[in-house]
Amino acid sequence: MNRDYVFIGISIILAYLFLFFTPYPWTGIFAAIPLFKLTVKRAALAGFFIGFSTIIIYIIYPMAPLFKLSSILGTATGMPGIVLIIIYPLIYGLIMMLSALLFSDLTKK
Repeated sequence: MNRDYVFIGISIILAYLFLFFTPYPWTGIFAAIPLFKLTVKRAALAGFFIGFSTIIIYIIYPMAPLFKLSSILGTATGMPGIVLIIIYPLIYGLIMMLSALLFSDLTKK
C-alpha cells in the first residue's frame, strides 16, 4: 500500500475538522502538515485540491447562517457577501498549497 494516501487522508480529516470547529482559513497551515512526506509536486497538488474541496462544506452547513455570516463579513470588508462565499475555498486551497510546499521542501533539504 502506498503510504502517500495515508498522509493525504490525515490531511483531509484535519482540514474538515478545522473547518467545522474553527472556520478560519489560516487553519489550512496545520492541515497541510501531514503532506510533508509527499514529493513537492504531489504536496502542492494535494494541498490545493484538499483546500479547494472545502467548497463541499456549503452543502453540509445550513444556508441561513451562512448567508447571515457572509452579509456580516461583506459589510465589514466592503465586498458582496456572495463573493466571500465563493473565494473562501480558493483562499483555503492556496493557503494549504503554499503550506504543503513549504513543509515538503523543508524536509527535502
